[in-house]
Amino acid sequence: MLLYLEGEDGAAIGEVTGLSPGAVTTKIHRAKAVLARHFQPAPAQKGGPK
Repeated sequence: MLLYLEGEDGAAIGEVTGLSPGAVTTKIHRAKAVLARHFQPAPAQKGGPK
């Protein structure tokens, strides 16, 4: 949230949270990946109803 709402960078977020900037970057990347998977449209099913 600090990244998008407050415009903070990884180093500033690390100071607030006590994490290293690298750990902050990793956590942000993983959270974005989870959200992307969650909000992907379901794949179309082959064959349809009979």
